[in-house]
Amino acid sequence: MPEAETAKLLEILAYWHRIEFFIPFDLKQVTEEKRSECVAVISAGLAEKTAIDLWDVSIGEDEEIAGFNLYLGIFAKAEIDQLAKGLRSKTVAGNEENEDAERADTDGDTCFARLKLTPGGVPDLDSVSVSTVPWAIGRANHDEWDALTDQNRADAFADLGERLRGAETKRLLAASDKERAGLSGSDLVALIGLLQDWAGFAPRHSQAAALQVTTRKKRTSESPEPSHPAADQAIPEHSEAGEQPADGDDDESAARDPEIDILNSFYIRDLERAMAALRRGEVPAALTAYLDPPMSERIDLYSGAGRRAIFDMLHPGRQPAGRWLRTPEQAMSLMQQFAINAAFERLGSDGVFSV
Repeated sequence: MPEAETAKLLEILAYWHRIEFFIPFDLKQVTEEKRSECVAVISAGLAEKTAIDLWDVSIGEDEEIAGFNLYLGIFAKAEIDQLAKGLRSKTVAGNEENEDAERADTDGDTCFARLKLTPGGVPDLDSVSVSTVPWAIGRANHDEWDALTDQNRADAFADLGERLRGAETKRLLAASDKERAGLSGSDLVALIGLLQDWAGFAPRHSQAAALQVTTRKKRTSESPEPSHPAADQAIPEHSEAGEQPADGDDDESAARDPEIDILNSFYIRDLERAMAALRRGEVPAALTAYLDPPMSERIDLYSGAGRRAIFDMLHPGRQPAGRWLRTPEQAMSLMQQFAINAAFERLGSDGVFSV
C-alpha cells in the first residue's frame, strides 16, 4: 500500500483512539447490578473509618462475603461534557454542536478506577482496572493534546502501576496488624489522591468511592475450599479482558508486572494493535475495507439521506417475525437492528460486517 494511504488509515485510527480515551465508564452498571448483594456509596467521614468499619458488612445468614469491587474517585460525567463544550466553542458551530450533544452520554457518574479486594479489604493490584478518561482530561486541561497517543497511554499506565505497588508496599510495612491489613478510610483517601495526582485532574464535585459487595452461599464444614483467592471471585465488570500468555511464554510473563486493565473501553488496545501493525507495514485487507470504503458506499446517518436510510432499514416489514422468549431488555437496540438489516442487504456477496 502507498505510504500516503497507510498514513491516512493511521490518522483515522488515531482519531478514533483519542475519542475512546474520553468515553467514560458508566457507574450505573454497578449501582443497578442485580447479582451483587448491595452497593454502598462512601463519602462523608471516609478518612476516619477503620478497616473493620469498611469491610464488616451485614449480609444474609446463609451467605458469606466473596469479595469486594471498590470504585474509586467517583465524579459526574458532566465534567467531561464541560470540557467538551469548551473545546467545541472553539472549533464547532451550530448544527454540529447539536449533533455532538445528541451523541454524548453525560448523565450519571463515572470513576477513576476499580480495585478488587478480599473479604478483609486487602487489595489485589494484579486486577486493578483504570479509566483513561481522567488521564485524558488531565492532558487536555494542560493543552497536551499531542500526548494522547498509544505509547504515552501505555507509559502512563506503567507509571501508575509502579505508584500503586509502591504505595501498597509502604502501607503494608506500616501496618501493625498483619492479619487484618485491609484498607482503611485514610488509605482510600490516599489512593484517590494518588490517582488524581497521576492523572493531573481533580474533579470539582466527587464522591469518594462506591463499594460493591459480592456474596456466595455459606460453605459448611464439609464444603470444599475454593480453588481461587477470594479477591478473584469478585464480579468482573466491563473492563478490557487481560490477555492470556501463549504456550511457552509463561516464564516471560511471570517476569513482567501485570498490565493494568482499561476500565472504560474494550477497543483501546485493539486500536493500538491495529496502529502498530500499520506501522510495521502490515495492512490487512479487512481493516482497509472497514476504514476506507468507497465514497459511494458511505452514508452520514445525521444527514437527510441518512434519516431516510434509517426509516428504510427500520421499516416494520424488516423486523424479525419473532424472538426468543426473554426479557424485553435483551431485544436488539435500534442501532443494532439497523446494522443487521443493512448488512443483509449490502453484504450479500462480499464485504465486512463489524459488530
